[in-house]
Amino acid sequence: SLDCLVGTCSPTSQFECSSRRMFTSELQVAVTREHPLAGEPVVTPQLLDDYPMVSLTEGSYIHHAIHEMLPEWKPNITMRSNQLSTVKFLLESNLATTIIYKDIFEARDAVVYIPFRERLPVDIRVFWQRGRYLSAPLKSFITYLTRLDFEGKQD
Repeated sequence: SLDCLVGTCSPTSQFECSSRRMFTSELQVAVTREHPLAGEPVVTPQLLDDYPMVSLTEGSYIHHAIHEMLPEWKPNITMRSNQLSTVKFLLESNLATTIIYKDIFEARDAVVYIPFRERLPVDIRVFWQRGRYLSAPLKSFITYLTRLDFEGKQD
């Protein structure tokens, strides 16, 4: 069994675990700098209809979040993968767009992130089993993770 994990969940999800928020990210559209949408300040689902997309697999949080937050939209998904390296390759090769956590790929990458007109925020949390004994080192680790300034500006 796991002591703790870092992940996401829907605000409406019911789990047998406790959690603390580490930081908030956002689901955004990622495209290459050469992509026709790269200059757009925001996107709507309809703007994406004409472009092929690579998506994380159906069991991923992102897949569920997109369907929960944009229930009427049917994205033009041409491939699903559970490998970020595959998603990144297709994206950087300008073969597809994707919806992913903003800034998941390093800043030096040739990727532009575009927010949706109606923002899609996502809390990144640390989880642990509810009612289970937490050792002092684990408590310290959880406290450490939740006090880090992930959202602070880097110089």
